Amino acid sequence: MTNTNSMQLFFEIGQAEQTLINVLRDALGFAVESTDIEVPDAFGFVQITDYEKGFNQGVLITWPLDSRILVDEDEVAKKIAVRLRTRILIEKESEDCWFQISLTGELAPAAVQLSESGVDIATVS
Repeated sequence: MTNTNSMQLFFEIGQAEQTLINVLRDALGFAVESTDIEVPDAFGFVQITDYEKGFNQGVLITWPLDSRILVDEDEVAKKIAVRLRTRILIEKESEDCWFQISLTGELAPAAVQLSESGVDIATVS
């Protein structure tokens, strides 16, 4: 049983941790902090993982389950993609599929390749 809400995003272009924390505040409507950067009014937490291949940065955002905050993952990811000018991949666990968000905030289904070294758009061979 989990005691947090969460969402995970994969960025094609990695971002500086402080930049992510600032952009996430705007997109989520609440502040987040990380292990390395404390934010006095943080309500959530962000964990950043860098990967060698594909979409080279994973961002896991968590916030308390008992909060009354509702987060529209699609809208948050669209805002971030447009603001940072990077494509983002998100997995919809409820639909068991992946989506790509373009630089302009468009959402489209995506076939992905998963590996220990990252997540990427699947290539047709």
